[in-house]
Formats: sequence, C-alpha cells, structure tokens
Amino acid sequence: MNSHTNRNTYIRALLVAAAFCVTSGNIQAAETFQTSEARFPNTEQGYFTSHYELNNDPNTYLYTTSYTASYIKMSGNSQNVVSGRGWQTGHQWRKVNFSIENYYPDNSSQKSVFALYGWTKSNNTNYDGMAEYYIIDKHNGWYPEHQNDDGKDNGARWLGTKNVDGAKYDYYVSTRTDKPHAYGPGLTTFKQYWAIRDYYNQRDNGEINVGQHFQMWINPHEYKHEKYPYIGNWGYQIFAIELIGGGGSVNLNAWSNN
Repeated sequence: MNSHTNRNTYIRALLVAAAFCVTSGNIQAAETFQTSEARFPNTEQGYFTSHYELNNDPNTYLYTTSYTASYIKMSGNSQNVVSGRGWQTGHQWRKVNFSIENYYPDNSSQKSVFALYGWTKSNNTNYDGMAEYYIIDKHNGWYPEHQNDDGKDNGARWLGTKNVDGAKYDYYVSTRTDKPHAYGPGLTTFKQYWAIRDYYNQRDNGEINVGQHFQMWINPHEYKHEKYPYIGNWGYQIFAIELIGGGGSVNLNAWSNN
C-alpha cells in the first residue's frame, strides 16, 4: 500500500508530544488523536499511538481506551488510513501480542490489512538505508505482487515462504521511488518488506515473533535476495489497521511482555 503522504505533520506532532512526556503515572487513559503522540513511550505501562488519514478527515480518529487499547473510527470518506498503537522505538526481537475486536467495515470488500508496521534507517543524519516493513496477520486477500504507483516503482518481488507463529507467511520486497516517508519532509527512495500470513490461517489475536520474520529479510544467502538495508536505527513500531477507501470502526489492543 502507499506510504503516508504527509510525514512532516507526523514529525511535528511527535516532537511536541515527546516534549511533554513525563515519568509519573498522572495521565488520562482516554484521549483522542488525529496525529501521532507518545505517552511513556519506553515503558510497557505507557503507549505510543500513530494516526494518519490522507485528507485529515476530522471524522476519522483514534481514541485510546486504556494503556494498551485503542478504538479507531473511520468515516466513509477516509482515504489511506494508517492507525494503531505500539512503541515509539521498534525492536527486532520484540514479541508483540495483539487482538482485533469489533471490526465493522462499511464495505466487506474494501481494502484493509492488520499488521505490525514500522520503519528503520541507517543513521540519524540522512535517509540512507531506509525501509518500511509490514507483518500482516489479517487481510482480505490483498498481496503486493504489483505494489507500485503509476508504474514508477518496481512491483513487489516474492522472496519465499516460512512457517512462523503457527502458519505460513509469504515474503516480498518492493521499492518506492521518490516518495514521502516517516522521517521528515521531502521525498526519497526506500525498500518495503512484507510478511503476509496465509489467507486461510488469518487470525484476530496472537503473538508476533518479530525476530523470526526479520530473519527472512536479513539473510540474503539463504533466501537469495538483497539484505534488509539496516536494522540498527528504529523508528516507531505499531500494530495498526491500514485502510484504502471506505470506513468503519475497530478496537485494537497491542502489548509486549519482553
């Protein structure tokens, strides 16, 4: 799916939120977000939320219902929503528990995926080695073989399959050329990596062993593809819904015990 097209809004919101992060437990659990916010981002007691909608539709929002859960409402005019809860800083070896509850799409055929989603890059000073990743556990039959934008990007290339977390996953890599990204304003070229759970074994809850999926991407000798660019500088990591067109609502819960 297409990367976010208004990343600079995200960065500004994140910087403001980070400035107000405190270490006490004095916080109202229920808050509404139109952009990304961090609250106690480095502790499991807290949460990090990221909410994006292409046209800044005020009727599409994320509402936190506890330290680990969020309610996401998407209006019928929503375009390319990416919204969820997780961590301000990703981790290769995190084990993420999630649950998807009360998902009510406006249209059962609209494109939607539920995935652990995030970004990495090589360093803090430039955009070298940038990558976007998806570990998709629930979808409506969507696969990225033709992931492109008006023919300007390379369609996704299948890398192989691997049994992880009790099911088979298909792995892909694709390239985005001169596109917006999560690390600031401007355009750049970056890789997208995909792990997509078998259609017949989709799930609404479970544990995602992040490291097991990354082994497929970072081992070019075994799986015969270019190595995942870099995993030493992590951006946010969230369990999210991505929706292309349409609306609906869902409750998402995400947490980790490690």
